[in-house]
Amino acid sequence: MNLNQKIIAWVDQSAFAANIADYATWAAIRLDAPLEFVHVTGPYSGQEIFSRRSHVVDIGTTESTANTGSAIQYSVAVESSAQPDESALGFQSSVSFGDRTAKFYHLAGELGERVIEYDIVTRLHIFGRQGQSSGNLGSNVRRCVRMLHKPVLVVNSAFRPPKRAMIVFDRGTISSRAVQLIASSPLFKNIAIHLLVCGDTNQQSLRALNWATNCLENAGHEVSAAFHQGDVRTQLPKMIELHSIDLLVLAAYPYSPLRSILLGHATTDFLRATTIPALLLRQLVDD
Repeated sequence: MNLNQKIIAWVDQSAFAANIADYATWAAIRLDAPLEFVHVTGPYSGQEIFSRRSHVVDIGTTESTANTGSAIQYSVAVESSAQPDESALGFQSSVSFGDRTAKFYHLAGELGERVIEYDIVTRLHIFGRQGQSSGNLGSNVRRCVRMLHKPVLVVNSAFRPPKRAMIVFDRGTISSRAVQLIASSPLFKNIAIHLLVCGDTNQQSLRALNWATNCLENAGHEVSAAFHQGDVRTQLPKMIELHSIDLLVLAAYPYSPLRSILLGHATTDFLRATTIPALLLRQLVDD
């Protein structure tokens, strides 16, 4: 386990907090990565933020529970504390899942500043689609994605173990690198992959599709594919439902139509229109 490649779950008291915790636990187990929950409240107010709570995460038959079939249960306890200084972690509690421990940090400050501080030691950021208030996580998702270089998972529904993921494939170098990343990542182990290929059907697109299919199949994935012409942004929700997709993966060239989903003003509206989590591969866009 690489302690400098953490799963960071950015939480508040919104309805999505439990869903974020579920997906964060699932990702941490699959990636064998340390898990931290971070709550950024803005300037310290001295009020109690969280009370003791318990939560059960049913991650299905992942490697950690395949033998026991048991769910993972953890509890979070946070109490009022003296005002944290700029470098301190505020107050902290431990979250137990399986034979591991996740940490919870309560931080004063501005969310954008904190996510940048954490990015260098993060393997995956997890946000809720909508925060507790208009000034919290939900309204800042697009801004945070623009600032971060590590992948971001945006959660917008109750947890269900992903079985089918869709990669929106625009045949460019960036999408090809996303395919390679997914093929090699334990996060996608035993998950079927559907390739949604954007653009006209021609020899170039067929060669790109064959390459992507072979790359994923050689990694042990079940692969299906479909071509789509026209504005993929308006059709994605329909395609997700048609193919029973549990997880959406987006990465695109700077001038691809997908860029406006990944980094543009349409991000929040698009995420509201989908009912599944979206993995935004921000680090591939600017390379």
